[in-house]
Amino acid sequence: MTVRLITGAAQGRELVLECRYEADDPWAVALDFGPQEGAVWTLSRELLAAGLREPAGHGDVHLEPDDRGGVLIALSGTAGVALLTAPRVRLAGFLAATEAVVPIGAESAHVDWDRCISELLST
Repeated sequence: MTVRLITGAAQGRELVLECRYEADDPWAVALDFGPQEGAVWTLSRELLAAGLREPAGHGDVHLEPDDRGGVLIALSGTAGVALLTAPRVRLAGFLAATEAVVPIGAESAHVDWDRCISELLST
């Protein structure tokens, strides 16, 4: 999907955003800005769902619906804060697709807990 990086009152820049979800990490979604931007942000699926309805987020990621059918996404890092606007309907469609793979509330059934424990114990 195309999102807009807000850089000033009359300025901005369009970016291509790929949203990814994998069942083996069922609580997370990835926002991939591609190799040109070199940034992938991972956030909880629950945060994305909340941000479609109301202001949500703590720390480095905040989401909030706007009054024009979009969602404002604020990403804070060492270089500063990036403010983006994304189409709410596209994010909602992505979220619905993740729920078709792993229903909300059923995430723990999709985790290989034995592998997780082995990895923790091997470090």
